[in-house]
Amino acid sequence: MADNANERRRELEKRLRTVTESFEHDMRTRGFDPAQAENAALPTPLATLYLERQSLLEELDNPSTTEVEPNREQFQRGFEGQAWHGPALLELLNGVEASDAAAHPIPSAHSIWEIVLHIAAWKGAGVRRLEGDRAELSERRRLANSDGND
Repeated sequence: MADNANERRRELEKRLRTVTESFEHDMRTRGFDPAQAENAALPTPLATLYLERQSLLEELDNPSTTEVEPNREQFQRGFEGQAWHGPALLELLNGVEASDAAAHPIPSAHSIWEIVLHIAAWKGAGVRRLEGDRAELSERRRLANSDGND
């Protein structure tokens, strides 16, 4: 997944270099200063190159196209299955009864249920943070740790 994102990014960067070189060459050939492209009424061929360049820049600056999807997929795999690190959380929980998950066999420790809710909340926050959201969890969604740590 990360390899695909890196490959896509390299393709976009290569295309951007090609378009930029062509755009700047054509601008100079027609007597325009490439640095003034935003302030000039460009003929259609130059405007087309300019728009393509802007589109490529936007796609490269948008983390969702090059970074978020592979990371979101890894979060999902870590939770549901086929994780790179071994058994996923739901695979590990297969066969655990709700009553066992809610139990507190060690009074000062969190239950399996509480830990899973904590992981799920922070998984969602992690995905939202990849997308640029600060993704703070409300007090209600945090585990009520006696030491005050998340």
